[in-house]
Amino acid sequence: MLKVRWTSAVSVCALSAFLIATTGCYGKFQLTRNLYQLNSGVKDEVARSIVTAVMVIFPVYWFGGLADWIVFNTIEFWTGKNPLTETVFEIKRADNGEIEAVQTSRRTPDGVETIVETYRHGQPAGTLTLRQATGSPNADAQMIWPDGTEEHYQIRVAGSGSPVVMRIDSSPDMRLTAFDR
Repeated sequence: MLKVRWTSAVSVCALSAFLIATTGCYGKFQLTRNLYQLNSGVKDEVARSIVTAVMVIFPVYWFGGLADWIVFNTIEFWTGKNPLTETVFEIKRADNGEIEAVQTSRRTPDGVETIVETYRHGQPAGTLTLRQATGSPNADAQMIWPDGTEEHYQIRVAGSGSPVVMRIDSSPDMRLTAFDR
């Protein structure tokens, strides 16, 4: 009889501690969102259906939601920051039937990096990478074309407040071409 009471008391205390620790832990559920974005990033409809089936049969979404609820949302509640939102914070997709663009923005230790991958009729058309240091109004850009050629740009703010885009050619004299927009 005493053993049953002791076991019940320990169970009630453990459950109470768990409930107190996870109180108010409704957060962004960022892991679950990342899983959905991963799935939606699959372009082929058949492949996306297969990925969905795998994530449902092997309860990936369920474990992701559970991890969000118990771990990541709890961290977000107590610290004010969800550790999973510190990296990728935005993924956008645009498609007009001919050209498709996928923009991924993420925080890095040095600032923000945005990658725009473009496709024309499903074939790679180029990748633009923008990097902006924390606290800087300026950015560096790199364009990589499908044939592997690269173009480098610097985006600076002019005295008038308008952006100035400068192309850095790969020639030995590092000639700058400025485009004031």
